[in-house]
Amino acid sequence: MEKKTVLVVCNGNIHRSVIAEICLNQELEVENSGMDIRCISRGIEMRSEKRNMMNFPEEWALTKPVLEKLGITVSPNRKAQQIDLSSVEKASVILAMDRRVLRILWEKFPSHTFKMRLFSELVGKCEDIVDCKGKLEPEAHQQANFRIKEIAVNGISFLRKLVDLFSSESEEVS
Repeated sequence: MEKKTVLVVCNGNIHRSVIAEICLNQELEVENSGMDIRCISRGIEMRSEKRNMMNFPEEWALTKPVLEKLGITVSPNRKAQQIDLSSVEKASVILAMDRRVLRILWEKFPSHTFKMRLFSELVGKCEDIVDCKGKLEPEAHQQANFRIKEIAVNGISFLRKLVDLFSSESEEVS
């Protein structure tokens, strides 16, 4: 049985979507249901030569202690990846970290909008996860990372329901 894929998307696949991917995969393992679902992440923009959050030293210095507190480890070898049609087609559910990213996804991949949601919708909210790019306030990094973790922990059962719903819907469309 092939694993179903949840795709998490932010601007550059440097921070928010990476952390959300890690947190969701951790929660799937905790509830022992990661055997049939895997989370991956991508970015809508690839403008930077710097392909990993560790390549942004000032921001990494603010994010690293928060991630350590949350028990989240990001591989230094991790590289940002840009979203493409193949990853969109393979995904059962696509989660955007903010409304701007969601609008861009709708425009780029209009035949897949039925399976696109805001990440915060996992917990019944319609809120953006703050992009920490260029922010040097520790509170911004703490807030974004804690909120991602909180949504992953509290939204995992709803995510499973979405995956089941949209997996069967995309099989019917095929």
